[in-house]
Parts: sequence; structure tokens; C-alpha cells
Amino acid sequence: MQFLDFKSTSSKLILFSLILASALGFFETTAVNIAIPAIQTRFGATVHNIQWVINSYQLMLAVFMLISGSLGDIFGRKKVLIFGLVIFTIGSGFCGLAQSVWWLIAARVIQGIGAACMIPQSLAIINGSYVKHIRGHAVGLWSGISGAMLIFGPFLSGIIVDTVGWQYIFLSMVPIGIVSLWLILKYVPDTRHEKRPVDWAGALLIGASLFLISYALIEEADTIIAILGFALLAIFVWWETQVKHPLVTLSIFKNRNIAIANLYTLFLYSIIATLSVFTVMYLQQLRHVSASLTGLMVMPLSITITVLSLFSGSLADRLGVRKPLVVGALLVAVGLFLLGRIYNDFNYWRDIFPGLMLVGVGFGLFIPALTVTALDVDDKHSGAASGINYAISRIAGLFGVVILGAVMLSTFNFSLQREMMELNIGGSVNRQVLSQKDKLLDIDIGNLPTILEIAVQKKINASFIKAYKYQLWICAILALAGAGSAWFITEKK
Repeated sequence: MQFLDFKSTSSKLILFSLILASALGFFETTAVNIAIPAIQTRFGATVHNIQWVINSYQLMLAVFMLISGSLGDIFGRKKVLIFGLVIFTIGSGFCGLAQSVWWLIAARVIQGIGAACMIPQSLAIINGSYVKHIRGHAVGLWSGISGAMLIFGPFLSGIIVDTVGWQYIFLSMVPIGIVSLWLILKYVPDTRHEKRPVDWAGALLIGASLFLISYALIEEADTIIAILGFALLAIFVWWETQVKHPLVTLSIFKNRNIAIANLYTLFLYSIIATLSVFTVMYLQQLRHVSASLTGLMVMPLSITITVLSLFSGSLADRLGVRKPLVVGALLVAVGLFLLGRIYNDFNYWRDIFPGLMLVGVGFGLFIPALTVTALDVDDKHSGAASGINYAISRIAGLFGVVILGAVMLSTFNFSLQREMMELNIGGSVNRQVLSQKDKLLDIDIGNLPTILEIAVQKKINASFIKAYKYQLWICAILALAGAGSAWFITEKK
């Protein structure tokens, strides 16, 4: 095939259309978090429902991202990209038209499948279409604009929520998706690599395993479901050692550094996922900050991570990977402990900004070193190592929201029962409040006398603060565990 440069208008439109397609998927990864309080109020949703709204997208990303590369090699990368974009656009439309929380969850599943096909194919087409001397520049533009979606996504979604409503976070994706689809159909060439079979059995096993484990934890289901989920996970590991073309090349984990890097990913990326969800609840529902201002308040985290990651790679070259990994995780832990200092009065620059900045500096410091370590394999396994590390980061986000969300909810429930007992009020009010304990701050306390309403709301707020602080401390411990694991990485001389 003829490789492209930036001299022609069509080559620029090709890059623009590919960046636009992947940017949609990255935007929906973080933008929806700002809308969670509005979605919860609209549908009277519980924390369990909200976990599914977030995790249905993450689960599809984790599973389908692993097979997307193989599908592109078999059917052609352009065809899989178009399929993903169509599915994503349809899913976005259904999200915006949702009439119930379960409708929204189902539509998020469709969105996630589409995004999992769009993101890797757009990058693969760029990598395979442009001449070598400008390929790095093209990939850099793709990475930079995609990263900008992660930065500005929460702020843009906050403005949308405050002005026209949370539904338009999803509905706005439809016309943009159609424009991107038209550009791709008209300008983007098809590229194809060496064909290899898709490990459908492996995809089914890992997908069913993650779903059952998530279901058992979110819905507090029978232990048998969790056991079945872990059993399927064990079967998946066995199957991947038997099949000729595995979904996950487990042999790369024989390299101790790669195994540690992926364990580190599991620890640290579970933190960032749960932090973004419950900090938004804290700001909007407890401190009554608007959605757009909430997006602005959390933006320093993304900006710091993105900007510092651009420059901290050279540290790994000079100092080795172990020091940035250890120091970065320690800074994250300190930042989380700072966030856990919650006062009765709210001051953003004292309560939120310092902690978020330290967490951002920590992530920005270790991400290049983590990437280098996780991809330290032979060239023939580099694609597999990259796919595995990305999938593990998605799984970490999935389980972060599930497990830490369950811990937060149980802590909130225990605290609320004790707080309500201290009020010594009528049983009907007690039952009304405690029956909604899985809604956290969105509990409807009904029409009570003003003094009693204020007292009950204070108890609900106090219980949330205790649970939120406890969750932040657990996240800090996970960061310390990540720092401890990185200490055992072997430096190359």
C-alpha cells in the first residue's frame, strides 16, 4: 500500500477522522462520572445501579479490547472500526433516550463494545498508514487529543449537565459519530495484518468470569455465584495455556518484572476509578457544587497526569524504572491521606486541590516507567503485552468501583444505623431512612419538620463522610502496596 504524509488534504482528514472516532470513546470513559448524581436523582437509582452504569462500559472495554486486534486482522481494520463506530453511536443514542436505569445500563454495554472496537483500530490504522518519519507525529497527535478528552471530558460534561441535561452527554455523541463515520467511509484506507484466529472461547470465559464476580460483589449475591466466577477465571487461565492462539499470552508473565508491573497496574488503577466516582458525589451531593464546577475542580488531576507524563519518561531512562514507580505510588498515598482530611466547612484549595495534585503528580511520575516495564518483551509479544496491560487497567477500574464501592456502602450503612439511633426518633422515620441506605446521599427523607429534617440530613452527611474517608484510606493502602510491589522489580544494568 502507499503510505500517507501530511501534504494532502485527504491525509489530514484521515488523521482527523481517526482521532475523532477514538476521542468519542475516551470522552465517554470519564465524562459520565460527572453526571452520576443527576442520573441517580432522575431514576432514584441505588449505588448498585450506579456501579453497573459505570462498570458495564468498563467490562465491555476490558473483554472486547482483547479480541479487537484479532478481529481487525481478520476482517480488516477499517471494517471493524466502522462497526465499532456504528455500535457506539447507536448505544449513545439509546443512553440519551433511557427511560430507566437498566435501560441506561444496557445501552452502556453497547457503547462499551463499540468503543473497544474503535480505539485500538484507529491507532492501528494510523500506525499502518503513515510514512515512518511522520508516524510518530501522527501517533502523538492521536495520543494528545485523546488525552485531552480525558482531561476536559469531566468539565465539558459538567457544562452539559448544568445547561441542557445529562442525557445530552450521550445524545451529543450521535451527530459527531455520524460525521466521523462519513469521513472514515470516504477517506480512510483499509489496512490488514497477518490473520490469526479469534479465541472466542477465551473471550467468553473471561467475560463470564468478570461479570459473575462483579454481580456477586455489587448485588451481594449468593457466594456460589462468586465461586463460579473465580472457577471460570481458573478455567480461562488453563485454557489460555492450551490453545494455539490465546487471547492472553500468559507466557509473558514468566518475566517477573512484567508480572509485577501488571500487579502494580491493578493496585493503582483501581484507585483512580473509585476516586473519580465518589469524589464527584462528595462535591455535588454533600458540598452542593454544580456539575460544571465539579468538572473544573477535578480537572487538575487529569492535567497533572497528562502533562507530567510527557516529561517524566526521561527519568525512567536516567534513574531506572523502580524509583519512579515507588516514589510515584508513595506520592499517590500521601495525596489520598490529604484528601481524607475532611473539615466541617468546605474549602477547595485546602481540602481537595493539594490531595488531587499529589495524586496527579504520582500518576504522572510512574506512568511512563510502568509502560516501559509492562511492555519489556520481545517485539513479537509487544502487541499482546500492550493489550494485556490495557485490559488489566480496565479490570482494575471495574473492580475498584465494585469492591471499594461495596466497602463504602457497608461502612455507610453501619454508620447510618448508629447515627440514627442517636437521634432517638420515631420508628417510621428510622425505617424510611434506613430502607434507602443504598442510595447514600440521595436518600429521600420526605416531609419532616424543619428541625428534624436538618438533624436527619446531618446524620446522613456524617455517615457519608466517614465512609468516604475510610475508602480514601483503603486506597492509600493500595498505593502503598503498589510501592511495595515495585520495590521487587529487577533493574537492567
